[in-house]
Amino acid sequence: MEDDSNCDRTVPGQQSPPVVRLAAAEARGPDALAARIMDREQALAAREATLEAEHAHISDAAAARIDNGRRRLKARERALTEQAQELAELEQRLEEREAEFAQREARVLVELDLREEALEIRERAVAELDQRLQRKEQDLTRYVGQLQGRLAAAS
Repeated sequence: MEDDSNCDRTVPGQQSPPVVRLAAAEARGPDALAARIMDREQALAAREATLEAEHAHISDAAAARIDNGRRRLKARERALTEQAQELAELEQRLEEREAEFAQREARVLVELDLREEALEIRERAVAELDQRLQRKEQDLTRYVGQLQGRLAAAS
């Protein structure tokens, strides 16, 4: 058998293509070719095992990140649901307070209207009494004038 070290030599920075290496091994004979194929298969199997291990590690890490993200999202969803419930309760209480305020405002306005009506009634009654008092004063002034006129005529 020929030394296949010459066919594996490459120029620095450049690799010889696998086809060229296989062709060189084939030229040395079927045993060399079989050995070379076996070496390639073993190298490919080792590389495949390494890639599968890396893939499994990456997949495990990705699955862990996904699970972690799901847990965070569920916790966030629970928190948001609780906040939404709290906001709904606060909104309900606010609406109840607004309704109470509107009722109280309506009561106050009704009471105010009633008081204003009562004041207007009193003002009219006072105005009527004032007019009546003025008439009586006028009547009294006329009567006093008549009496003074009679007294002056009698004297």
